[in-house]
Amino acid sequence: MSGSEPDVEQQDSAVDPGPTATRIGEAERAAAFARGPEKIPPKAIIWFLAALVVLGGGGVAADHFFGGPARSSITETTAGNYPPALGTPVTNPSSPQLPASLSAMMDLTGIGARQAPGFTLTDQNGSAVSLDALRGKVVVLSFFDATCDDICPVLLRELSQADSDLAAEAARAVMLTVNTDPLSPQGAVRIPRLPAADASSLAAWHFLTGTLSQLDAVWKAYDVTVEVSSATGLVAHNDLLYFIGTSGRLRFRATPFADESQTGTYSLPIGTETEWATAIVAKVRYLLRSGS
Repeated sequence: MSGSEPDVEQQDSAVDPGPTATRIGEAERAAAFARGPEKIPPKAIIWFLAALVVLGGGGVAADHFFGGPARSSITETTAGNYPPALGTPVTNPSSPQLPASLSAMMDLTGIGARQAPGFTLTDQNGSAVSLDALRGKVVVLSFFDATCDDICPVLLRELSQADSDLAAEAARAVMLTVNTDPLSPQGAVRIPRLPAADASSLAAWHFLTGTLSQLDAVWKAYDVTVEVSSATGLVAHNDLLYFIGTSGRLRFRATPFADESQTGTYSLPIGTETEWATAIVAKVRYLLRSGS
């Protein structure tokens, strides 16, 4: 056997086509190539498309076979596990417009439609401030005093930042802080030292006081407990923050907090204070938009 490769005709003749194969001559093969591939009859195409429509897959299948990449027909409303559009806020049902993590951090509770207990107290300018007269505005109601040195300075910074961020809404949003010092209920209101504050920053913030009986009535109405140590004379109180809607209804309650160090000082990371301020602003703006 020679070392040269066999030519094409030798390879063809060496393959046994089998008993059922039909040999095609060179002339027939050339004629078949000249005719080209068999065309699909028009009726077959019509039947194929009709079958796709009947099966309900016409749009997607037609895109797949005759167009570009198929577009998904899945939508947010028809598939619960389909990811929502980017930017869609994820909110806690009881805390509209706030991420669930912020609602949990604030211990935010929806109160419902209970009317906020009314009161009239005196602010730092010596003016009488009536809660009923503030209908049509959103009220952020807090409770502390100038001498409080536990979490009060932390809450003060959070409210101060929120007050600054709400400057554009100052005509429609008010902050009220009720005195919690029963040893100094009347006289000139002592304003806590605000961070980087000037007179203009207090335009929509009223620090309120009154007689001991007036203050006690407000504390009881809003579940604020004030205690005085007979041994040291130190005042202690719980910390609550209320959001009152434009209709005068109590809408939400939050629980401020701070971390106590081994030396007895209270603080929060700046980022957490900012989150609190941001959440306060968001709740105020939500209540302004909803008009409730």
